[in-house]
Amino acid sequence: PKPESVSIDELFEKIETLMRREAEKCNATINYQVFHKDMFINADVGQIEQVLINLITNSLSAIKTVSKPDVKVLAYNNEDSKIIEVTDNGIGIDPDKIDKIFIPFFSTKPQGTGIGLSLSKQIMKRHKGDIEVKSIPGEKTSFYLCFAL
Repeated sequence: PKPESVSIDELFEKIETLMRREAEKCNATINYQVFHKDMFINADVGQIEQVLINLITNSLSAIKTVSKPDVKVLAYNNEDSKIIEVTDNGIGIDPDKIDKIFIPFFSTKPQGTGIGLSLSKQIMKRHKGDIEVKSIPGEKTSFYLCFAL
């Protein structure tokens, strides 16, 4: 990565523009919210955009069958890191598969390649961060991009 200071507000504006058409195709809403004014991360903006596009694309795939498809993209600080969270109200991830989703070539989708999440994990590790997931099948899935302070 070639890190630089990245404004989360500007990052979210760009991602919103890039993902608007895909969200419209799914009749989904994507809400972006930054909880701390002037929030920045030190990152390779192109690589982090790639991770967010992958996560949002996965979310849009997961919410195709729900009545009010919704994705939230949030940014906030916790005690030891800056977090970008992508949460959807879709089908969730089966508990027996959740430990495998970051393994290359493993996919929960029939047409999936299993590359997106493993690449996202690698990108976050190269940024000295991490990616975590929590899912409640039938309710929601949340991915957390964790950046060290």
